[in-house]
Amino acid sequence: MRCVDQGFTLIEILVATLVTSLLLCGVLTVYQQGIVFWRTEGASLEVQDNLRIGLDRMTREVRSASRIRSCKSNEIVIEDASGKHVKYYFDPAGNQLLRMSNWVSNAVVNQIDLMMITREPESGVVTLRLEGGHRTGEPVALETTVWVRASGE
Repeated sequence: MRCVDQGFTLIEILVATLVTSLLLCGVLTVYQQGIVFWRTEGASLEVQDNLRIGLDRMTREVRSASRIRSCKSNEIVIEDASGKHVKYYFDPAGNQLLRMSNWVSNAVVNQIDLMMITREPESGVVTLRLEGGHRTGEPVALETTVWVRASGE
């Protein structure tokens, strides 16, 4: 009579289960880290986009302004070609960059943590800086220098 062993022993099943469990834990850990990284980078990119949009809009209006009425560290008032006053200012309570025209304020962008404006009166150069993203992780800062075409006082 011949005895043929078929099937697996208990030890073989336990070892196979352990190896499979370890591989599955490794794969799930890598997947979870990928999701966390994706969310963090997504939030950072959103902040960068907001800053870029706000900086671009301010840059265009300041560059084409006929006159700069006032310039403080967190606000600038310009006069456009039609003589209308436009004010850009930072609202720290709402973390927004606001644009006021005809006594109506509209949010240009959100998620702004800091706005810095410096002006060199003799050269007509205005430096605009926006910062954001302090709550989403790594802070992001964008800065540009604008030469005001008609810098009459």
